[in-house]
Amino acid sequence: MKDSKTSISLEKAKKMRAAFTKSDARHANGGSNTRGIWFSLEHLTALVEKLNKHKDELGIDGVRFYLAKYTKENMDELDNPKYEGYTTLVHVATVKDGSGHKDYVNEAKSFSYENRNYLCPPETGCEENPTEN
Repeated sequence: MKDSKTSISLEKAKKMRAAFTKSDARHANGGSNTRGIWFSLEHLTALVEKLNKHKDELGIDGVRFYLAKYTKENMDELDNPKYEGYTTLVHVATVKDGSGHKDYVNEAKSFSYENRNYLCPPETGCEENPTEN
């Protein structure tokens, strides 16, 4: 059952995922790429708590997620070496900017671009055949 205007059906999600896999060059050439990115509830809760704590003071109004890619040139010692070449997400808080939303970065207040989540693949334990319960 859909619980909001942003919810989609399981069938639509499967079709969208299949379309991504079909259009991705790494998959098309027999390779592998990220099919999903897992965030722990702890990570998401901490993120929302931080956003809510500063929303009035700083004007935080949301989060933007960027599609990104791990390469030799942008990886460091904290990145999982298995992730090289894989798609990832980078997220950042946003503030209202006229009629849009602007990335908000303030190192002193611990607001920066964030990454380092669990990519599926190359990791295992990714649910490939979800069902509605």
